[in-house]
Amino acid sequence: MKHILSAAALGCICLAVPAAEPAFYLNFDENTTPVKAAPGTVVNPGTPAKYDQGVRGKALVVGTDEEGKRYGVSCTRTGNFNWEKGSMSFWFKPLNWEGKDSGFFASFFSAGNNKESFLLYKYHEADSVFFMRGANPNWIRCAFGAKHFQKGEWHHIVCTWDKGMQKFFCDGRLFSEVKVSAALPDPGTKEFVIGENAGSILLRGKGRLSLVDEFKLFDEVLSQGEIAELYLAETPGTLPVQKITLGNFRDAFTGIGLSDKVTREIVLDKARYTLGRDAQKLYVTLDCPVLAGEKAEAVFQSAPGGKELLKPMTAKAPGKFALEVPLKEVLSGKAVLFNIRCGKYDLNGFSQLVFDDNAPRINFFEAFDLTKKVYSVRAKKAAGVSLEIEGRTGKQYGVFTRTGSLNTADYFTRHPLKERQCVSFRFIRNGKVIDCLEYGVRTK
Repeated sequence: MKHILSAAALGCICLAVPAAEPAFYLNFDENTTPVKAAPGTVVNPGTPAKYDQGVRGKALVVGTDEEGKRYGVSCTRTGNFNWEKGSMSFWFKPLNWEGKDSGFFASFFSAGNNKESFLLYKYHEADSVFFMRGANPNWIRCAFGAKHFQKGEWHHIVCTWDKGMQKFFCDGRLFSEVKVSAALPDPGTKEFVIGENAGSILLRGKGRLSLVDEFKLFDEVLSQGEIAELYLAETPGTLPVQKITLGNFRDAFTGIGLSDKVTREIVLDKARYTLGRDAQKLYVTLDCPVLAGEKAEAVFQSAPGGKELLKPMTAKAPGKFALEVPLKEVLSGKAVLFNIRCGKYDLNGFSQLVFDDNAPRINFFEAFDLTKKVYSVRAKKAAGVSLEIEGRTGKQYGVFTRTGSLNTADYFTRHPLKERQCVSFRFIRNGKVIDCLEYGVRTK
């Protein structure tokens, strides 16, 4: 099974069972009998169900094939699906389409009627996936750019909603959110559909096929931390997207920013940390004056969800911390997972820590000015390195990307921040990402 973690902000965290329990749960292990559901629930495949290898056990084939056969299941709504507030979680894999393809709808979930609807589908134009609620044309809509979806690759989707907000997550990370001004009318329909049936939206008579697995509905809005835990709990061994590569320097990497451990949003934009090494030791520093009086610690893991090795950092001055630790205590193979925790803040979860004697020194010493609500990106010159900035916001379709070279001069860019964004900073050398930092950013 291949997992692709390609477009946003999630650090690996210690695994824990999410506090919420699903009201409805289908695992599709070669049947459509719910693992959990309200009494009297009926699950009905419109076309005889087909299965293939899933994330866990088997997965359900959904969509429309080349002969026009439509695959999916309709399910009793009462006691299983809460129209006013809740969360939806599932895995999907495109079987014969990619996110950049057009000319068809790929429907994952639908409920409601012609007046009030609840829809999640890949749109027939461009690379957009829409999570839509309400009445046409006044949809409450979260849009997600799905151009990185590839045939044969699994992705985890979560949608959350209530009378104030709806959000879209992919692979444990928030991609899009939109405010809701009032509760949306409940049409009182009796069923919802996973995949497609005879009444699902259709274009040109044919669609595409996907797999859906581990489908869950919750009666409450999951927190971002619970969503990240749910994602990682179902993908044991998955490495975090964040990555720091250390050359043979005591200040091999300089990074910025500490995030709230619960919201996963950057709070202390002026905090600065360094990592480095020599043949014997790993060196870590943290400089953030507002944390005077707090205790800081470096945290290491040899694998996601594994036992944590905690190393207290020494306070050299108010808000200034340092640590030297023998490499043999933390190094497992060529990579180790790393984080810094200080009070209620950390580095947005764990990062892969990779050791490469040929890696250049990276000095990334500014990314945001939250007071002025702007990107204020500064990085020092690094031979052969470019910086790619990718931002995602619910105010637009898909993503925006900026790329700049660090090869011959320092890099600087400055422009406004949106109300809520997820931002990735990728340092690229010889076509490969050597460092990746990811943030949730909120200006209101």
